[in-house]
Amino acid sequence: MPNPLVSVIVLAYDHEPFLGDALDGIVAQRVDFPIEIIVGEDCSKDGTLAVAERYRAQYPDLIQIVTSPDNVGAIRNLHRCVAAAGGEFIAFCEGDDWWTDPDKLAKQVQLMTPDVGLVHADLAIARPLAGPGWHVDRVSVHSGRDPATLQGEMFASVIRGLYVGTCTTLYRRIVIEQALQTRLGDPHHVLFDFSAAAFCAASWRIAYLEEVVAVYRQNPASATRGSFAKKVAFLRGSVAVYGELERLFGNRADFDPKAVGWAHEGLAAAAFLALDAAALSEALACLRTSRPGAARSPAMLLRRLLASVPPVQAVVVGWWNRRQERRATECAAQEAEVEAAAHARFGYLPNYPPARPGARHG
Repeated sequence: MPNPLVSVIVLAYDHEPFLGDALDGIVAQRVDFPIEIIVGEDCSKDGTLAVAERYRAQYPDLIQIVTSPDNVGAIRNLHRCVAAAGGEFIAFCEGDDWWTDPDKLAKQVQLMTPDVGLVHADLAIARPLAGPGWHVDRVSVHSGRDPATLQGEMFASVIRGLYVGTCTTLYRRIVIEQALQTRLGDPHHVLFDFSAAAFCAASWRIAYLEEVVAVYRQNPASATRGSFAKKVAFLRGSVAVYGELERLFGNRADFDPKAVGWAHEGLAAAAFLALDAAALSEALACLRTSRPGAARSPAMLLRRLLASVPPVQAVVVGWWNRRQERRATECAAQEAEVEAAAHARFGYLPNYPPARPGARHG
């Protein structure tokens, strides 16, 4: 079997209901070059490994599984998958996302000119419904945006938070290897998708495919969508990643040291709701430097005032959580009504992007 031109890495942990969707979209790729699929199965507690093994049995020359008896964490899982990869280019599709365009890889390889280190594309977002299934947004993430702002010399834009959907990316292998050799590849770091894009943009141009090629699933179990305590940990990790990027690239004229302000602001909000006084104090202190205006905003001043009286803060946070739960229930009910009405009238909804099992569109 010839060496693959593209290695597709699928990091999977507790993705049993979704992994088949991810692998279906990859094996459906129409290419005139060899590819391989590497499933990094991180000792899941559900049947993720069984799904991966079933697909490997069906496509033995295409799929390999990298796993171990113990959970190693996302970054270590990535390290071992990259080490197993043989392709000149590496594409990513998390185990709970899926590709919708069977020509994704073929189109992106064509855009990989010698000065380009990363090709990304547009994507849609799938949100969980109240009942079974997922609602796929009909408006894509980059819809209406000038494509010129999504490609070229992009270091400053990436540092300031340009969203590059991981499930749409095709990297030069050397970019990922070099990024992992820095502290950005520390097993305790988060946000490697962001830091890899920033690391790449520091030395390479970025290309953009102006088409929806994938769907990012907003999994409620993810680090950014779990409890407030999980969000505090994630945002603290994000701040640490910005610190490492500043260590690597802070001497560049286009590095904005205040770009980390979004993480400080988010950390302050999450820490307040998590009743974490230490994290709130830490975030506010940093925010005064990175985003002085945000630190003096009415919302932030109110958080500081309430946090100074912990019993009152606890009552407010409890009220806020109940209010958000009611709103979420109401929104889910409304979505379900819309879905039911659409299915009753049309039988099905148009495929945008093409549906995977369990996905609904609207």
